[in-house]
Amino acid sequence: MPGTKAYHLVDPRRNGWLPRCQRWYAGTKVERRIRLRDGRHIGVCEHGLREGRPVIWLVGTGGSRRWSPPDRDAAGELGVRLVVVERPGFGVSEHKPGRRILDWPDDLAEVLDGIGIERGAIAGPSGAGPYLCASALRLPERCSLVGLVGCLAPPGAGYLGMSARRRAILYVAARAPWMIEQALRGRSPARIYRDMTADAPPSDRAIIDRPEVWRAQVEMLDDALQSGIDGFVWELHLGARPWGFALADIRVPVRVWHGTKDAAAPIAMAHCFAHAIPSCQTTLVEGAGHFLHYDRWRAILAELSQAGQLAGQSPA
Repeated sequence: MPGTKAYHLVDPRRNGWLPRCQRWYAGTKVERRIRLRDGRHIGVCEHGLREGRPVIWLVGTGGSRRWSPPDRDAAGELGVRLVVVERPGFGVSEHKPGRRILDWPDDLAEVLDGIGIERGAIAGPSGAGPYLCASALRLPERCSLVGLVGCLAPPGAGYLGMSARRRAILYVAARAPWMIEQALRGRSPARIYRDMTADAPPSDRAIIDRPEVWRAQVEMLDDALQSGIDGFVWELHLGARPWGFALADIRVPVRVWHGTKDAAAPIAMAHCFAHAIPSCQTTLVEGAGHFLHYDRWRAILAELSQAGQLAGQSPA
């Protein structure tokens, strides 16, 4: 596959230590398309140590496998196999018309089988929230920990504190997604991303306006929308409607990180998860916004990786 590189890797379990020769060097990545049983594909991109502790990162809405880790060295140095996974309708993953949130765990299970991971930590930000929770519910045997990083909660109490503009977008997405499609049609990725972050608080603005962050986010959105905006609009629609399951039924450990100044996912959403999920541990980061993981990536990744088993599967 274009853009895929081959590396000679050895098994750290045999030696019990991780010399530098066993790491993927900073900036390297391995992209793959995993073929599902129904003929569709899901795109993934791997970073870090091939035989490290697995952390599966589900991107937010509008993200693709080309999401760039904030600290590219962290996965390798922490002994982590970081796998970024996109969803149907984004990047190189075909849109699945009419898909539901609860369809996602089946896709994810096939992806994990395809890349040779039996169990690990599963996490992500923002619009990944519904899919992380669905995975926790339907794939408890494969989730050592689920991490919700500034994630959206189900419609309802979680919308308290959200701007009128964002509530209006979600209202329309839930009831008339075709209006969202018309509004987005013909807009460039840069324009869409600018609109998505227009109400970012100062703590987020300081991150978003870094040239390397802005460039990476716009390039990722461009990649995510390469096949059109149908998947993007449908995911907004799904997230703004009842998810089809109760958070209270989740039984795997859940870890929440949430900024108190998050404008996209107000703090009420963190409280929603904390109150509804029985085994939920929450950290509220004072003054942080929706991009809180950018300046805290290494610490978050380290905690996630501690819950992951050492990957012991053969390369797919």
